[in-house]
Amino acid sequence: MRGLHYLFATQAELERSEFKALLASSGLGDRLGTAQVSALLKRGLLATDSPHGKLRLGVPQHALRFYFPNLWPEAEAGA
Repeated sequence: MRGLHYLFATQAELERSEFKALLASSGLGDRLGTAQVSALLKRGLLATDSPHGKLRLGVPQHALRFYFPNLWPEAEAGA
């Protein structure tokens, strides 16, 4: 969560190695960090322009109802 919180607060982009270092500081090893990055990309919570590009916060439509409850009816309709 530290990496996602950082990206949310700063609206910055991080190199994958920097993001995985934030995960490692939370106790995750390199392999598990790589798996987490892949899972977050697959769910849309992270975004990137290329397979090895910098990571930025992703805001997928399916997560809008959790991030901003009752703000977008379109997101609630899909629930």
